[in-house]
Amino acid sequence: MLAIFAAAALTLSPAEVRACVGASVDMTWTAIAEEKAKISSAAWDETCHQVRAANARRLSVARVIRETGVSPVGSFTASQRWVGLRRTASTPETAELFRLITEDQLARESLSAKKTPITAGLSPLAARIYDFVAARAAIDADAASRAWLRTTVARRGWFTISRDGAEADKAAQLIVQHADQDVAFKGEMIALLEPLVEAGDSDRAFFPYMYDRWAAQAGKPLRFGFQGACKSKGVWEPLSIEDPERLDERRRRFGVKRSFAEEKNLNGARCT
Repeated sequence: MLAIFAAAALTLSPAEVRACVGASVDMTWTAIAEEKAKISSAAWDETCHQVRAANARRLSVARVIRETGVSPVGSFTASQRWVGLRRTASTPETAELFRLITEDQLARESLSAKKTPITAGLSPLAARIYDFVAARAAIDADAASRAWLRTTVARRGWFTISRDGAEADKAAQLIVQHADQDVAFKGEMIALLEPLVEAGDSDRAFFPYMYDRWAAQAGKPLRFGFQGACKSKGVWEPLSIEDPERLDERRRRFGVKRSFAEEKNLNGARCT
């Protein structure tokens, strides 16, 4: 029993993390430390060697995509598209927006779940550690994007479809969608977006999902019924919903194709 508690208290020091991955990664490494304690020093060294090699490939691929707009490993579709859009951007501000969302996508498309050549051959433990590194890159990219968008929008308003184009609006919405670590920022942007979405000057495709995700985080009632939990096998229930009598009307107004009853049945079927 004491051994279990001792293992749970393990963590990797910043120096150990840097020695393993070749970079500082400011995240909690307790679970990785517990895995390290179960294997030999040689196995740990091999794991770290795999992580460093994969991360070097990640950085190399990202550099090539930034410089050429073409992935040397045949994936990274979203990243390549945003680089292309940056090159043809109509203003310096939209170019910077596309640069920021490129960094966002480079980190997310680098994760081991994407099964790219970058992560080929990684052991399960090496893949977990590598994903910490890629996730840290995504978190840092998100923080930089949020800071820039908040300042830019305060000065010049949202990147609307009519003024800046549909792709600029979509890129800015992606920054808001990924802002789970800053609920206040997401709330500010959602309040700004709602009338633009209703007026057709901002894409409505993701707004209902984005709104409900923010509402769940902020402890507010849902408006569209997309957040909830399985209560039992085949039974899914939403969180509290604002004005439930008009729920389907709101869903239709914002382009949601399924009724709430259909949504509930679909989610319930996933409750196993």
